Amino acid sequence: MHKNMWEIRQEAESADALELYIYDTVESDGWWYDSDTSAKHFRDELAKHPNAKEITVYINSLGGSVMEGIAIYNQLKRHPAHKTVRIDGFACSIASVIAMAGDTIIMPKNTVMMIHNAWTIAIGNSKELH
Repeated sequence: MHKNMWEIRQEAESADALELYIYDTVESDGWWYDSDTSAKHFRDELAKHPNAKEITVYINSLGGSVMEGIAIYNQLKRHPAHKTVRIDGFACSIASVIAMAGDTIIMPKNTVMMIHNAWTIAIGNSKELH
C-alpha cells in the first residue's frame, strides 16, 4: 500500500491558495523506488499549481537529506506566491532550512526547531579518507 509522505492540497474555497504538509523524513528517490518527499516529487506536485498566490507550509519533520531539502527550499523561494510556514511540531535539521523559505514563519511556543551543522558518512580506506 502506497502512503503519501506529504500532501499538496488546493482548497476549494480559493484556487489561489495551496497547503503543503511536510510530516515525515525528507529523502531522495532510491534506485528501486520513488520517494514522496524528494525534491523531484515536490517539483512535480508544485508544477500542477503554477498560479498559486498563497502557499501555506505545515512542518512536523525530523529532517532528512540535505541535498533534497536545499532543492525544496530553493523551489519555494523561487515561487512567486507569498509563503507562510507553520511549525506544527518539530522542524529539525533540513526541515529547519525548508522553514526559512517562508515569507512569514509561525512557530508556537510548544514547538521545536533544531539547527545544526550538516554531517555525513564516508566510505573508504584510511589513505583515501586521510
